[in-house]
Amino acid sequence: MVLNLNDLVRAAGKLENVLNDLDISIKIGKPNIIAFDIPTALSFRDEPAMIQFARQALAKASVALYGELRIIFILGPNHSHSILLKPDSSSMPN
Repeated sequence: MVLNLNDLVRAAGKLENVLNDLDISIKIGKPNIIAFDIPTALSFRDEPAMIQFARQALAKASVALYGELRIIFILGPNHSHSILLKPDSSSMPN
C-alpha cells in the first residue's frame, strides 16, 4: 500500500515532535520513505536496534503502520542504513 504524500507529511510531523529532544530531523520521500537524520552523538550498532527504535518512535508518535514503510537512518555524511518496516496483523484495518 503506497501512502499518499499528505499521510507521509503528517507522520513526519508527529515523529519530529517526538524526536525533537534527540536532535533527530526527519525527511520524507516517495514511495513510503521516512529518513531519520541521526546526529553523530547517537549511534546504532545493528539492524534490530534500528527496527526497535523506529517502531518505538512510531508508537510514541501515535503513527499506525498500515503499509510497508522504509526507514532510512542517515548516520553521517557518507553512511546510511535502510530498514523496511511491515505492519503487524493487529494494526491492519478490517
